[in-house]
Amino acid sequence: MQPVLTSTITCPQCGHQHIETMPTDFGDGVQPRGDLRPVGKRSSGRWLLILVTGAVSAGVAVWMARAQSRTQAVALGLIIGGALGNLVDRLRHGAVTDFLDFHAQGYHWPAFNLADSGIVLGAALLLAAELRASTSRALSGWEA
Repeated sequence: MQPVLTSTITCPQCGHQHIETMPTDFGDGVQPRGDLRPVGKRSSGRWLLILVTGAVSAGVAVWMARAQSRTQAVALGLIIGGALGNLVDRLRHGAVTDFLDFHAQGYHWPAFNLADSGIVLGAALLLAAELRASTSRALSGWEA
């Protein structure tokens, strides 16, 4: 079911125009107008982003196939899933649709979507796993 569009708003904090779909006390469901990246505004830039996203996703898939741990594989899977989710949006709609937009006490967090969340969670998990592994390696080398 399509969301009911209520109005076009200009965010006072970032100045971007959004189509407000689900107003709440702490955030709005938004669909940014167009692609906010300068290269994405041109048709050739859109295809460049699609090609780069596909190539990077393929590289991360190879890395995932060679993952040293289950945690690393899950983290890389989240990154790939997020990248491919944004890729599908770009192919279907010409731009990535960000629909989560939060603000509190005058602070405005940039709009994002679930694919972006997967990328960020995957990167954080990958970083945490590497820090844990390097700490473990350092401690085992120190005890020897």
